[in-house]
Amino acid sequence: MYSFSQVQTYLKCPLQYKYKYIDEIIPPREESLELILGKSVHQTLEFLYQQVSIFQVPGLDTVVKEFDQKFNSLVANTSFEDDKIWIFKNRWRIYITNHYQRNHPFEWFKVLSTEEFFNFKLPNAHTFRGYIDRLDKNGNTLIINDYKTNKSLPTDEDQMYDEQIILYSYGILQKYGEQFDKVVGKLEYLHFDYIKEVDVSPNALEQVVKKYTDIVDEIEHKKTLFRQGDENAFEPKESSLCRFCPYKEICPLFAHWMGKVSGEELGKESIAAIVDEYVANANKIKELKNHNDQLKKILVEYASKNKFLRLFGKQYQIKIHTRKDFKIVDKDWLKSVLEKLDLLSEALEIDRYKVAKMIKSGKVDLKLLKDIVEESEVVTLRGGERE
Repeated sequence: MYSFSQVQTYLKCPLQYKYKYIDEIIPPREESLELILGKSVHQTLEFLYQQVSIFQVPGLDTVVKEFDQKFNSLVANTSFEDDKIWIFKNRWRIYITNHYQRNHPFEWFKVLSTEEFFNFKLPNAHTFRGYIDRLDKNGNTLIINDYKTNKSLPTDEDQMYDEQIILYSYGILQKYGEQFDKVVGKLEYLHFDYIKEVDVSPNALEQVVKKYTDIVDEIEHKKTLFRQGDENAFEPKESSLCRFCPYKEICPLFAHWMGKVSGEELGKESIAAIVDEYVANANKIKELKNHNDQLKKILVEYASKNKFLRLFGKQYQIKIHTRKDFKIVDKDWLKSVLEKLDLLSEALEIDRYKVAKMIKSGKVDLKLLKDIVEESEVVTLRGGERE
């Protein structure tokens, strides 16, 4: 069974997904005030709308008191400083108050459920589970509400939460679809007292469902490879998020320096020295190449101006060879021209990088290409400054 958070973990880093959901390595987790407050707010709004659903709308003071009780219960026995606790608590009282006043008297919609867990099937028959903060109806419209406690708004390029709402809409329609004409998704950013309505059109549903179905298929393919003995099926994906990763000590990208190293012929310090020497040499080679490119430019200009095909130094000589090169500007137009000349098949060439991508993603089974495509391993070293 898959969940939205599982898929996001995979997209963030396939290896972190493996550690968490396949190896089931659960790292120790420190409770933060952000998490405590998030739980408190969700529990408080659940209390509020459970009362609203039975036509017993509590007063604002009652709701704030309920929040205080839940927050105090969760923050008890923690070591956070009192002044920091007060700042967080006061901020979230404001969130609750703003939400209450904006929706009071809670008459334009009917609450169907709060904190609803549900399962649904993707087109590839894999089960996906969802969690909805609040489900409302307004006439023949079904409204999915999701509370977000982030202190920053996602950018226009970051569509993760929109996709979550759309995917959940696909699932909830499997449960209630015959009873409603329309689904609306709402992301409520409590910190900003802002609600974003998400497009749940048929086109949006089709695109998002296909995207997540493809991702699940990809994960399933890598699980198969892993079960068959491919230890590198779930590769690490380095990003700025690595500094927050709880698996750094065992991740092959960081374990050498952070984790325990045993059974080495060369010690960790010796390897460190070789790393520094290798990168320093690579940088020198790069500098030499850049310098040589400048020298080449001078020599080519000089030879061209004087119509020389060979230049002489005291120890070495250089022979100059010039050839024509061509850049394709419009591939589609070129294909049509070559096709008319019956030369298209002669010009086409299989891109091995694209074929490799098809195999890695599971679109093509390598077994089907036996004796046609040969698998090999290429190792590349890339140097850089230590953070």
